[in-house]
Amino acid sequence: LAEDNHPIMQPSHGFLALAAALLCVLSAPVCAATGAEEPTCKSDGCGAHVLTYFPSVRVIPGGRGEAVRIALHAAGIKHEDKHMIYSEYTELKAKTDDWVWKNGLPILSVDGKEFTQSVAALRYAGKKAGLYPADALAALAVDEILDITQDILTKTPMGEDQAKKMAARAAYASPGGKMHSLVSLLAQRAAQDPSVPWIVGNEMTVADLALKFMLMVMVRDGDFDGVPTTFFDEFPALARMEKDVMEHPLVAAWFASK
Repeated sequence: LAEDNHPIMQPSHGFLALAAALLCVLSAPVCAATGAEEPTCKSDGCGAHVLTYFPSVRVIPGGRGEAVRIALHAAGIKHEDKHMIYSEYTELKAKTDDWVWKNGLPILSVDGKEFTQSVAALRYAGKKAGLYPADALAALAVDEILDITQDILTKTPMGEDQAKKMAARAAYASPGGKMHSLVSLLAQRAAQDPSVPWIVGNEMTVADLALKFMLMVMVRDGDFDGVPTTFFDEFPALARMEKDVMEHPLVAAWFASK
């Protein structure tokens, strides 16, 4: 659950490539994914981008890297995915004197300068892609969701005693538990305007990407030990947002481009 955990992955959705093709006329990034036009980065920071993270065996992974990849692609920034298996990372972590590499993956390199923290990388890519608000109050609303998502992950009960850990996580996700309380707040935010599915505002933002790929995928795939895979079904507004994220042209374009 911390930055250096294994990636979280989700099974493939076969409709994505078809959706990307059908939506080509509506979105330049979608056209790019289907071969019609390539998005281009038009601001500072358009140089070499390398995202180092654990490999995934699934077509649609979750974890702390996928939302960043989607936002980079939406911004027209071509990046290199550098994969490092967990044993390689732990060996490097033990040997290196560089504190950037001692504090977990993913690491985003921009023109040779390396940065930790997946949410910071997502904000950066989101700003490039227009998926992070310029308005201060709207940005505050997005940051609230990003920090809640982080809180849920980092405050998850841990421990070597498996039975105690599972009991603590069950309580964590049950009514009265911290995870249930925080997700209830997320659901409240998502339900504020029934006419739109997004958790903040009228358009998809990095808040939706973070919630879907950093948290909901983990639960849906059964990778969040002690939390039922159906946990988010209790929150219809979040389930609706989740579906619309996967059908969004920018998300469909990324998966169609693979």
